[in-house]
Amino acid sequence: MPIQELVQIKQSNDLEKNTAVMMAVNCAPVIKGSKASNLITVTMQEFYMIRKLVRGTGISYHLLKIKANKFMLFLYRREALKRYILSEKVQKFLRGYGYPAGDFSAMLHRLFSRVEQYSRGEIAYPHEMGAFLEYSIEDILGFMENDGENFSFYGYWKVYHNEQEMTQLFQCFDGELEPAVSYTQSPRPRDRTNSRMPSSA
Repeated sequence: MPIQELVQIKQSNDLEKNTAVMMAVNCAPVIKGSKASNLITVTMQEFYMIRKLVRGTGISYHLLKIKANKFMLFLYRREALKRYILSEKVQKFLRGYGYPAGDFSAMLHRLFSRVEQYSRGEIAYPHEMGAFLEYSIEDILGFMENDGENFSFYGYWKVYHNEQEMTQLFQCFDGELEPAVSYTQSPRPRDRTNSRMPSSA
């Protein structure tokens, strides 16, 4: 989709199309399957629209409330994220935050509970969220050690290590934007009353 068409959609008053573009711009690698997950801020109305968009795509979701009328939507491809989270390096990192080893569903439940605690002001931001967004562990640790400063560059996340590798990865992600936007703008099959929503866990 040419950039001019994208701009026209974003400038229109069509909330459904605007929401689809917002999702594609923020989650293109997840839509195309090269990244396991992402987190976006949505209104409840946007959530209902995105829920329809992801039906039948293999993308699961979980809605997290952070303020009175503000929500974070966690979109993820369950099997891809499970493989990453259960890798030895990530498991070692998450054990330090009390996550149960080897139980992916229980780990998701703990993450969601900690985000809700954060939204209530009970704990500091759970930086281990980065692992569930498939960020490199080295970059998560670099972010924490530097309070988010002194990074090498800022792409899909702040990079502290393996700059060349991350640059190439981010370029691949960038290349998926146009196909993802085109996909979300294509006609969707009519909803069926007995259709099942993607699982949130």
